[in-house]
Amino acid sequence: MNKVLNYKKWASHKKKLRRRRRQAKKGLVVYRIIPDTNVLYKLGSDDRLFNHVKNNLYPTYVNLWELTNTGRLVSKFSVVRCAIQKMLLCKDSLLLVEPLKYLIEFSNKNCTLGRREYAKQLLLVARKISDGATIKEELQSEFELYLNEAKEEMKNVEIKINEMAVECKKKIKDNRRHRKILSLPTVYQLVDSWAVTATCGQLKLKKSILSTNELFFKVLDNYFKCLEVGEYKWKRNDLFDLFNMAYVRKGDKYWTNEKKWLTLIKEAGCEQYLYMD
Repeated sequence: MNKVLNYKKWASHKKKLRRRRRQAKKGLVVYRIIPDTNVLYKLGSDDRLFNHVKNNLYPTYVNLWELTNTGRLVSKFSVVRCAIQKMLLCKDSLLLVEPLKYLIEFSNKNCTLGRREYAKQLLLVARKISDGATIKEELQSEFELYLNEAKEEMKNVEIKINEMAVECKKKIKDNRRHRKILSLPTVYQLVDSWAVTATCGQLKLKKSILSTNELFFKVLDNYFKCLEVGEYKWKRNDLFDLFNMAYVRKGDKYWTNEKKWLTLIKEAGCEQYLYMD
């Protein structure tokens, strides 16, 4: 009888020990905070807030691209410089790979697609801006021309997508019913086709990525449906904002203060990913 009692006591004690270890591990887990670019602008002027989050902050290639390809480098140089300086203070955690490559590499273990020379050049430009290098006055018009050409390309994409959305809306009889349709597999197939094209047919995305990177896929799905029912129109920067979410994995937090994305994320059932400062 005593042996039985002692065994039960010991088994109970072991369960408590395991529970404590699990809780201790949870306490040690440090989640990553993926910021949108507007958050980096905010952190550029708020040292207190930056110091509070810097150990968890993981800036992205998207942030880097937007900060080095903005007209504010001419009109508001000091604002951009401060944002870049904060980003570079997190250089050890900077996710320098492009978002689609990030998804491909994360989906295919032990796969490294390499870093484009362009990404390295962007980082070099960011460091120069951080050190105070400005765009020379005689080159400012050339820089603005380059930005306008890029905007024009994105404008053409915007027009085409909005035209497709209008055509789609004509076929929808019930908006509420349309939004309830299970279209996540279709969104996965679309992004997978981009991955296949980017790797010349060599690599695909594993379906498990729908779970590990669910924020990106669910918000993209919700966003497409909003376009199709006419709730939103595609805007030029939406592509950057959407693909910035591709870096967010389970357990991570996404930091944005834009009402549009806060709403879309909550509607997609992903409110748990939001970081609130």
